[in-house]
Amino acid sequence: MVLSLPILIVGLLPLASGFKGTGLQRWFAIAALLYVTLGLNTLIEAKIFTGLLDGSPFVASLFWILPAALTAFALTYRFGETRPSPSAVGDFGAAGWSWRLCLAWLVWPFIYFLFGMCVGPFVVPYYTTGGPLGLRIPGFDVIIGTQLLRSAIFLAASFPAILLWTKSRGRLFVALGLAYAVTVGLFQLAQASFFPMMMRVAHSLEITADSFAYAAVLTLLFTRKSKAAQPQLNTTSAAAD
Repeated sequence: MVLSLPILIVGLLPLASGFKGTGLQRWFAIAALLYVTLGLNTLIEAKIFTGLLDGSPFVASLFWILPAALTAFALTYRFGETRPSPSAVGDFGAAGWSWRLCLAWLVWPFIYFLFGMCVGPFVVPYYTTGGPLGLRIPGFDVIIGTQLLRSAIFLAASFPAILLWTKSRGRLFVALGLAYAVTVGLFQLAQASFFPMMMRVAHSLEITADSFAYAAVLTLLFTRKSKAAQPQLNTTSAAAD
């Protein structure tokens, strides 16, 4: 874990440094994301795909509250800004928010299955043979239900970060995608020496791909286009007149 921590910190810095809000707001945005991605998400996956967790993943995830809180404090104490600045989130109205939230919730299972099928031929044999980790593939109804639950949790944990973001769409896409890729995949799999190397590599590539795809969806759905070029256009027009 100590050797893997630089991966975690470097992966979260672009997101943490792009926030503008109070110290408490910036801390909460990172802490919520860390708790869900490192703790609750991992334990939900362990519950359905392995035999390692007997109890409730929600109860077991309470262990991650303190690490998430302290790491978030370290990441936001000197990074990010407190001065007021307009949010990058668009003003869509009730109808606009409704369909955007619904689409964001439903799109995650599609992304999950799309990239999961790409690595399936390489990792499925490890799940069908079981082994000491008790790896298994549950029924489709269990998988889809789990992914819809994960999607709702991920969306809720991502929203504080999206609301505090004030920079461009492109920078949010990179920062959010990198944060997902590191916390959900790379940081965890770098420590998983008990997994076969093929599984670690394949799942790292899969998680990185679906992390950036999901970040792209959230960025396009909930942020507005940058208007930075508009004042320059107006100035040029005025000079021409």
